[in-house]
Amino acid sequence: MKMNLRLLSVLLMASFLFSAPAFSQKVYYNGVDMAIAIPPAYPQYASYTSYDLAVIPLIVAEDTRIKYDALPYEIKVNNLKKSASGDFHVVAKLFMLAGKLTSKSTASINIRLGVKVFDKNGTLVNEGTVNRDAFYISLGKKLSDDETKDVVLVNTLLIQNSIDTALATFNNAAMGSNITKEVFFAALKDVKKMPELKEFQQQMEELYPIIAKKDQAAIKAKLEAYTPYWEKMTAYAGDGEVNEVKRAAYQNLILSNLFTGKMDKINDYIASYKPIDKVESLAFGLLKMKHSEDGEKLMKLMNPLAGQQPVKAAGAASNPTLAQLVETERFIVINNGTITLKGSRNPGVFTGKIKIAKLPVGDNNSNIVSLDKKGDEMFIEGKDAAGVARTFSAASSDIELVKADNGDQYTYKVFGSAFGIGGIGTILKSSYSSDKITVFRAIVPEGSDYFIAKANDKEGFVYSILKGKKKMVEYFSDCPGMEEKFKNKTISDGESIEKIAAIYTECK
Repeated sequence: MKMNLRLLSVLLMASFLFSAPAFSQKVYYNGVDMAIAIPPAYPQYASYTSYDLAVIPLIVAEDTRIKYDALPYEIKVNNLKKSASGDFHVVAKLFMLAGKLTSKSTASINIRLGVKVFDKNGTLVNEGTVNRDAFYISLGKKLSDDETKDVVLVNTLLIQNSIDTALATFNNAAMGSNITKEVFFAALKDVKKMPELKEFQQQMEELYPIIAKKDQAAIKAKLEAYTPYWEKMTAYAGDGEVNEVKRAAYQNLILSNLFTGKMDKINDYIASYKPIDKVESLAFGLLKMKHSEDGEKLMKLMNPLAGQQPVKAAGAASNPTLAQLVETERFIVINNGTITLKGSRNPGVFTGKIKIAKLPVGDNNSNIVSLDKKGDEMFIEGKDAAGVARTFSAASSDIELVKADNGDQYTYKVFGSAFGIGGIGTILKSSYSSDKITVFRAIVPEGSDYFIAKANDKEGFVYSILKGKKKMVEYFSDCPGMEEKFKNKTISDGESIEKIAAIYTECK
């Protein structure tokens, strides 16, 4: 019996050895730092050489020495020079800034900052934001003891480096840049008896020294020379682990095409690579990655602004100055309108240029956008009802109605908070208007609050979370059959306020 068991074991071992595949090649990846030239996402701006900058302070600094709109900022805009009248116009809006130095070269800040980049034609090219608490930021230099006490200098450095952070993607991609990135080329193990597959290793032995020398022309030449071989290997059907060969081929094809600027096939390569890819463990198993997914990240790195082409806003001025852009960013500008003001300061009807603040100034550490009744957030240059020229400022809360020459209408209302504390002053703009009813929607601050007013009804109906459907049904009850439409869901719960107003307009 023992002899039979021993014989059986020998036979099983022999069977395993003779049935095992003769070849078991396996893909492996070598990381190498490679200089990458990111092509310009917007080559149309290749002739641009300068930028100008304006910071709109929407906070009041506690220290009167700090004038946020007049600090000597120097930011990074594709290595262009700052000018009084630049090719690019950069407009930053500072909503909040608070924090402290953590060393002579770093700080931790709470910041709310929005940045827009316009070209010389007024087209919006890029937007960026920094909306962070306890944001660790470099000052870009090491300060002396005296400099750490210079609040103007410290605030200048904090803001300009925050603007750089907001524009980081734009700066890396808009007009091209050069970076160094670790990438992973593939080769195959256990292919000594397979000359056709040994080329993978031979190619890497040739390529890595050239990469180390950063000889871009030589790197490109080698990659282009290897590409036909890798293309051939994507259809490998020979001995051993077929998918291992294909993985190596797709990995190298993706890198080759990225760095030689041939982007048209890469998505197809990734689509074929993903189903056969495996999870790779790095750093003793602490990190895991799929190289096919890394290829997607590299594509994004090469063109982070893909699909984000510059867009010119409707009605935007042609070739605007920086000052004009600041004005349109900060105000709703009505060049020819009629405004009716209430209150005791300047009651009456006025015509002319009307500017209504859409970015009210708050406290230094405030992050609440609200038009209250204290500040003057509106400016009027025109004439009164008697034809007398008038130029004055007023509080937005004094607005009863504004009519622009293009048909748009604006009004001001206070909406109660969800917690019953005070109210939020709000500018609303007409979103539907007929001879029977006008709907105004909140735009500053933007929200889902409405004011609905029938013709000759100054009181109207304020629609918000607190005053919803029931109040609306009551307000429209003078339209026969409309209440029934609400009940039977002919007017659905999710119907837009504008559509409901249109139904009311058609009421006989």
